[in-house]
Amino acid sequence: INAFTSYDTTGVSLFVESRHLQDALGLLADILQHAVFDGAEFEKERAVIISEIQMNLDDPDRRIHQLFWSRHFLTHPYRHPILGYQPRLEQLTVKDLHGFYAAQYQPQRITIACVGDIDGAELPQAVEAAFGAWARGPEDPLQDLVPAEPPAASARQATLELPVQSTYVMLGFTTVRLTDPDLYPLDVLASILGRGHSSRLYETVVRRQQLAHGIAAWNYTPSDPGVLAIQFRTDAEKIPPAIEAIVKILEDVRRQGVSDVELRKAKKAVIADYVFGLQTVEAKAGDLASSLAATGDPLFSRRYVEGIEQVTAAQVQAAAQRYCAPLRMTAAVLRPQDQPAAAAAAPPPAGRIAVTKAALPNEADTLIGMDRSLPIATVVVAFRGGVRVETDQTQGLSNLVAQMLTKGTARKDALEIAQQVESLGGSLEPFSGRDSFGLVLQVLAQDLPEALALMHELVTQSTFPDSELAIQRELIAKQIQAQEDEIFDVAGKLLRRTLFGAHPYRFHPLGDRATVVSLDRQACVAFAKRWTAPSNAVLAVFGDLDEAAVARQLRQTFGS
Repeated sequence: INAFTSYDTTGVSLFVESRHLQDALGLLADILQHAVFDGAEFEKERAVIISEIQMNLDDPDRRIHQLFWSRHFLTHPYRHPILGYQPRLEQLTVKDLHGFYAAQYQPQRITIACVGDIDGAELPQAVEAAFGAWARGPEDPLQDLVPAEPPAASARQATLELPVQSTYVMLGFTTVRLTDPDLYPLDVLASILGRGHSSRLYETVVRRQQLAHGIAAWNYTPSDPGVLAIQFRTDAEKIPPAIEAIVKILEDVRRQGVSDVELRKAKKAVIADYVFGLQTVEAKAGDLASSLAATGDPLFSRRYVEGIEQVTAAQVQAAAQRYCAPLRMTAAVLRPQDQPAAAAAAPPPAGRIAVTKAALPNEADTLIGMDRSLPIATVVVAFRGGVRVETDQTQGLSNLVAQMLTKGTARKDALEIAQQVESLGGSLEPFSGRDSFGLVLQVLAQDLPEALALMHELVTQSTFPDSELAIQRELIAKQIQAQEDEIFDVAGKLLRRTLFGAHPYRFHPLGDRATVVSLDRQACVAFAKRWTAPSNAVLAVFGDLDEAAVARQLRQTFGS
């Protein structure tokens, strides 16, 4: 059981065995109708929320979001943090909770979604049995009196100084609500701008101009008009040129539009993100409930996919022209102190997923599992390694090698690899931890053969080019620097050093700034030759697949 609050909704979720469905519905009905706000429990939960508020003040990513929303929205309640403000929270009483609960928790406001091993024909009767006696409550006029945010007349900026190591920047433009037809070209635009390593922003601002350590873009569309946002992390002195470069990219889209290749890649990526987000019964139930609550259509997400497929390049350009005007941009900057200021799937099989394990002639282990609940597939190649094979002089080498496996092969450079993955709507992520390192590649099921061929190429033909190595070392060093702003990361580092005095588990998987910058191509090649051996590898392929075809391709590629 869990509960959540967003900008537009409050929700309660229960995840139970299907035989307990009626009990779960009864429990949910009891929670929503007969909650008792015990004074001692009230004080305990208030203390928990105050603690969360205080922790958020120590989290730069959360602080930059709060700073942006508080400056971008001047009238609409979206300007307030969801957790609220500590002084107001301290003034609340149990009586306040009772009044709010009685007014807002009414059956006419509630959407119930149930997904899983159930009989759809019997579910309405089960819901009626649990909720049918709940009388409709009076309407609250305050629900309909949310003030509209006036259009931005000029650019806005907010700057906050904190004891952090890196500078965090969030840029944003007012866009549309969830039900607006411009949702579709705006989502595609955000993907073209900032999804993945072949996106316009990453390729230009991070790789070529090296003005940021990381960058992303997204379009957030709640019930009322939302935001197309660009977020990046950089050094304080690089803020002005980074923002200038971003604005130039936006202007280029506004004037020249986008290419057909970018359009196809972005549309597939947006659709794939939606499909990948439906891999659990909780996610599917949440999708149905949120779609109905926000749009009145429980199948809105399916219509969303259809809408994305119909987006044209002209619509993307028009959306950029309509919404991404620099003169109406909000910029939020969180910078270090004493720094200069800046400017429909088949039903899943019953029971557990069947997994076939086999060893290739070269001793590589393979695991193949079929799951036909969604048309997706995931390939993982894992090697024993990680921090346990590192020394004081090679801290971070396992992670650096994992990252570099995606940065160039004998036939492709880093950009071509990123373009290939993102043209499939897929995601490619290196990983490195305590005991292993490797790659994870997720794609739509129809693209699995191409994904397996690419994964084999990355593992067996990586060239570790010096130019990419220099970029990656710098990005990792900045990532380590940013972790020094995260209180849990700092505490975790101290804990590991204290617990594991001599064991390599005392190292952080990212490594140490002093060692990472000294690791050269020779060290990477030697490490890869030692540890990316077949006898040290596990190849796992799961998803909506043909087991015999996958096994055959693994033998022909990795088996050789």
